Amino acid sequence: MTRARLDGLIFLSLGGALFLFLGLLQEYSYPILTADFDPIYYSARTLLEHRDPYNPAEVLSVFRAEGGDRPAYSDWDRKVVSVFLYPPSVLIFGLPLALLSWDKAQALWIVLMAANNLLGAYLLWRVGARHAPVLSGVLIGYWLANNESSFSTGNAAGLAVGLCIIAVCCFLEERCIAAGILCLACSLALKPQDAGLVWLGLLLAGGVYRKRAWQTLAATALLSLPALLWTMLVSPHWLQEFLASYRNFSLPGSINDPGPSSPAAYGVAVITSLPRILSFFCNEPGVYNPLSHLLCAPLLAVWAALTLRRGPAYRSVWLALAAAVALAMLCFYHRQYDAKLLLLAVPPAAMLWAEGGRLGKMALAVTSAAVFFNGDLPWNLYQSLLRQTHLAATGFASRVALAGMFFPVPLALLATGLFYLYAGVRTGNGGSD
Repeated sequence: MTRARLDGLIFLSLGGALFLFLGLLQEYSYPILTADFDPIYYSARTLLEHRDPYNPAEVLSVFRAEGGDRPAYSDWDRKVVSVFLYPPSVLIFGLPLALLSWDKAQALWIVLMAANNLLGAYLLWRVGARHAPVLSGVLIGYWLANNESSFSTGNAAGLAVGLCIIAVCCFLEERCIAAGILCLACSLALKPQDAGLVWLGLLLAGGVYRKRAWQTLAATALLSLPALLWTMLVSPHWLQEFLASYRNFSLPGSINDPGPSSPAAYGVAVITSLPRILSFFCNEPGVYNPLSHLLCAPLLAVWAALTLRRGPAYRSVWLALAAAVALAMLCFYHRQYDAKLLLLAVPPAAMLWAEGGRLGKMALAVTSAAVFFNGDLPWNLYQSLLRQTHLAATGFASRVALAGMFFPVPLALLATGLFYLYAGVRTGNGGSD
């Protein structure tokens, strides 16, 4: 092993150690953690009792009967527990856990999240280490050390992100293909909005990757079908109930509201999609939602056309997936823990950096900024400073300036998506800087 690879591995290992230490410290320091795991667990318990998992009253009844209602829970916490804002496919993972007690199920959920994040980070470092081992080790190690939200929220993204990263490494490195298909299928079943554009990128790239995409789709259907059929049997109107709950949680002032009045306006679970920025200028859903679609549609169209045109070349697919991840976080509803999937931009950044030139410097600057601002520790510190900042926006220009201060994560994602589209065009034309 060369000295550079050893140094890179040391940075990666330090990040992994901090990831485990800080995550477990949070686990034993706060009375309520993994709040996003509760609705998965108790909705699955509700289905096991042949009751409607999309009916909040039914889930809350099971939650209380199982002794889950603890003094530390507020009325808002109970509401979050009782509302299942996931597709039925997630129940495939919730049902086996629901056979265990809550404590054992939560512990297993955390272990699975930690293991798949560590494995995904290591596999991705192996790819990047061929080109820039120290740079890859620093960025991925930093990502691990600042990924405690996987523990603190217990959101399904903690599994979906790592599984998607593992699958991409399997496919592009042409190793353990069956495991890659299973991992991407699980990621799609857990969080289709996270892994969906990655799957589409593989499909558009063509060649063997298109075959892998179709195989993954078939595996996802096989995985999801039993839970879907069971849910439809117990709750024929589950889709209407799901949409009603989603609309209720998206009302102004509710937790999924991207506007400034949302209770999730701060912290490590902030919304990263474009409406988050647009609502700062006009806090009207009838304005910022259509405008977001109008702005995102051309970016996605350019990305799809470029991915389709460049084909299945190894380097081209990495560039396409880096752009896909950044654009997905902007164009569709996502939170900051979903944006951890941005780690897929590290290998193409290492490739471009190793080649040198202006494009390599831009890759380092853009990718590093996006990974940095999306880190849990600096983001928490930055948000605490913002809470104490009282700046008045007296005009459009001042609002633009303030937007740069308040929304570094979505702005960094936008810069990353645009850069990797540009890098795809530049390298696709044979140009170099």
